[in-house]
Amino acid sequence: MHSSDSSKTIGGISRDRIAQLRETEGAAFRKARPKSQAKVGNGLPGFFGGVPMHWMNDWPTPFSILVDSARGATITDVDGNRLDDFCLGDTGSMFGHSPPAVARAIRRQAGRGLTYMLPSEDALAIGPLLQQRFRLPFWQIA
Repeated sequence: MHSSDSSKTIGGISRDRIAQLRETEGAAFRKARPKSQAKVGNGLPGFFGGVPMHWMNDWPTPFSILVDSARGATITDVDGNRLDDFCLGDTGSMFGHSPPAVARAIRRQAGRGLTYMLPSEDALAIGPLLQQRFRLPFWQIA
């Protein structure tokens, strides 16, 4: 019977090689993001584990990318690196990041009030639009 020591490999790649690649890629990541490292290299203050969402600690990067802006499917970090966003942050995937029509609507509504928990005249149009779009008779906003 052939026995192999699988504790020395992951997926057939030696653990030493994986550690070497992580170190090389980590150094390249840090070099490309000096502003991000200065601001969040030791974690974000006030957040448990130094991150806003616990699963971010599972990322293999030395620290989080600190976003400056996002448009369409592109994120720009505070160091000026432009990144193609293949996950689009969940809700960003519906329209892309900061689509002009949505940004205009948010600015307009922010000037009128945000959390008064009562309908505005927009509700007169929104209910029928939701019925038409999704073919369901009734809606509630949560």
